[in-house]
Amino acid sequence: QWPSWGALAGSLLLTLMASNYLWLVTNRARRIGALAAERAREITERERAEMALRERESWFRALVQHSSDVVTVSGADGGIEWVSPSVERVLGHDPDLLQGASLLAFVHPADVAAAAEAMLTAVAGPGRHEPIALRVMHVAGSWRWLEVTTTNLLDDPVVRGLVHNARDITERRELEEELTRQAFSDSLTGLPNRALFQDRLRHALAAARRHEQEVAVIFLDLDGFKVINDSLGHHAGDALLVAVAARLLRTVRPSDTVARFGGDEFAVLAVGENGLTTAAVMAERLLQALAEPVSVEGRDVFIMASAGVALSDGVLAGPADLLRRADIALYRAKGAGKGRVTVFDGSMEAAVAGRLNLETDLRRALERNEFHLVYQPEVNVSAGTVAGVEALLRWQHPERGAVSPVEFVPLAEETGIIVSLGAWVLREACRQVAEWRRLGHVADGFTLSVNLSGRQLIQPDLVEVVSAVLAETEVPPAMLRLEITETVLMEDGPASTRTLERLKTLGVELAIDDFGTGYSSLAYLRRFPVDTVKVDRSFIAAVEDDPRVCAIVQTVTHLAHALGMRVTAEGIETQQQVRFVSEAGCDRGQGYYYYRPLPAGEVAVLLSAGRRQAA
Repeated sequence: QWPSWGALAGSLLLTLMASNYLWLVTNRARRIGALAAERAREITERERAEMALRERESWFRALVQHSSDVVTVSGADGGIEWVSPSVERVLGHDPDLLQGASLLAFVHPADVAAAAEAMLTAVAGPGRHEPIALRVMHVAGSWRWLEVTTTNLLDDPVVRGLVHNARDITERRELEEELTRQAFSDSLTGLPNRALFQDRLRHALAAARRHEQEVAVIFLDLDGFKVINDSLGHHAGDALLVAVAARLLRTVRPSDTVARFGGDEFAVLAVGENGLTTAAVMAERLLQALAEPVSVEGRDVFIMASAGVALSDGVLAGPADLLRRADIALYRAKGAGKGRVTVFDGSMEAAVAGRLNLETDLRRALERNEFHLVYQPEVNVSAGTVAGVEALLRWQHPERGAVSPVEFVPLAEETGIIVSLGAWVLREACRQVAEWRRLGHVADGFTLSVNLSGRQLIQPDLVEVVSAVLAETEVPPAMLRLEITETVLMEDGPASTRTLERLKTLGVELAIDDFGTGYSSLAYLRRFPVDTVKVDRSFIAAVEDDPRVCAIVQTVTHLAHALGMRVTAEGIETQQQVRFVSEAGCDRGQGYYYYRPLPAGEVAVLLSAGRRQAA
């Protein structure tokens, strides 16, 4: 039976209402679930964010605590509000005890002004500012160098302060200071070196012009230092230089600068108002201080010095002028006999300019064939015959004329030109003797004497040069006699002995020239392989008037013969001197009484006549 349409409609309506309710309930549940899920996600994300923040804070805290840098937060007045725990590791301070203290209280007094200025600059402008280096007190009382960078975060709502990031640069600073010390100080004495002295001189000259003061430079050079160095050894020489440096420092004023320029040369810089008188007096006082004996390795050593003084005149272009003038004055002091003070004056400038021109001409003279040799005969005192000649160098300048050896030989020695010049003299003299031998003018027993300079004696190839010349000219080694001054032997010591012994192995003779001027004894000279002693002309000139000199010459001759040496008397000019040297037992004589230095041609005639007379 079919239901009625009303019942069917009611049933359908109920079904729809139930379905709608079910949809509403389901949809609401779905929305509630979505909201719950969303809330759960928000809670999870917040927890994650909070956890990340905590982790980041822990990470930052670990960095700050273990950092080698010290981070400090202060107020604008420098009061410490917070400091990182690393301050205890770097400076030894407990960070809790630093709260409220002033940053400037821990800064070195010499750096407080710079630190305060940097802080004021930081307060004036936000952001990061240039770092400064300053010393900060360690809890132990020492000072550490810190490089501090300040950042202005006063306007930051979280920080509200100045953040100071400090890094310990003590080791770097000490290394820089050590490198600077090495660059500007003498490693042996600790004194300023030439570079630092020149820098101080430049500043002193600038300040002196502003304050109308005068600047003085004193150059000092030790006299005879090489003898001490060679005889006692380089260690003793270094000890002496250290003692000299200390003595100079004790003698000058605290405001003066003492420097070592190298070797045995020192310099003093003085600034004052009294000028030349004060500088000269100071130089004399320095020489007096150095004249006192110095104890070196348990023995007293006596040392003298020469000094050159130069004073600023207000118009100098720079320190180079003053240094050059002091050097010129020192050169004059040493040339005048050493152990004295010489003050620069304008006339010395012209003399140096002339010397420079002479040096230039001297360097060109050899290649221009301006040198020639003359030969002064040596006479057998007992027989009166020519037994040999001494080769003497002469310079004929195309404009100056004849230049005295007294003028150019010391210059050649000082500049080193004497080495090449001496080799030329040796070769030319041997070539001439070879020519005389070829012509039959000389026979065995004849002696050619050639002077050997101190510069030549220290040349490592000297023996090879002499050997090569003898081989080239075919002159017998026994016919060549090399003459070395007594002073050169005393200065060069052991090195000279080795060279002379090598020369002796060639078969050449060796002679001590100007004996007596160096105040050494024959016993001392016995250390050298010497064949002949040449008594200096100053002794021969005095034998007519001074009995004591006569006794000296007689004693020297007797001792020389006892040691197996021959004796030549130099500078014989009178008949009375001839008679004396003959009675004293001298083997040979040389001087104007017999012969002046002669050109090679005249010597050839003299030798030829002698050979004919002997025949």
